[in-house]
Amino acid sequence: MSMSRKNSALPFLAIACTLFFAAAPTGAKADSILEKLDGEWFGKGTIVSKGDQPSNNPLACRLNAKYNVGQKSLKLSGRCGSVNATSSFESTLKEAANGSVSGRPILQRGDLAKIILSGSPSGSSLNLTGANATDKIYVNFSVKGTSSFYSRSGRIQGGKETSTVTVNWARQ
Repeated sequence: MSMSRKNSALPFLAIACTLFFAAAPTGAKADSILEKLDGEWFGKGTIVSKGDQPSNNPLACRLNAKYNVGQKSLKLSGRCGSVNATSSFESTLKEAANGSVSGRPILQRGDLAKIILSGSPSGSSLNLTGANATDKIYVNFSVKGTSSFYSRSGRIQGGKETSTVTVNWARQ
């Protein structure tokens, strides 16, 4: 993972960029939301920081999401960039037998790197959340057919949202 950083919202750029996808693999009917997210994606969106130095910047990302049927897992890798930062990332999401999904946020350090994100799909959406004593991180995905999806992620500290990343993704 490489990263240059000028903006405290960057870690959530990476979260957003690792947990987003939508569309069934070619020629197959996808049963799980992770399987639907398999593929190559390009996304454009916004990264917003609400901290001491508020900012609102455009963002562009590429994502490779590879579903492993036997392990019921989705391996993610990609790269995002804004006017303030660029970031490469990798992560894996796993689906349990009961349909719940879990994984770790990416580009986090210290206590934030220990947070486990988890949640369950509902229809064409997947909402993942995780927290420690001071921070909550969330990632929401909404699949739009077989060629696009929307993602929103963020961080909440002391009950206040400090940063968000929203991305509209299209299959490549």
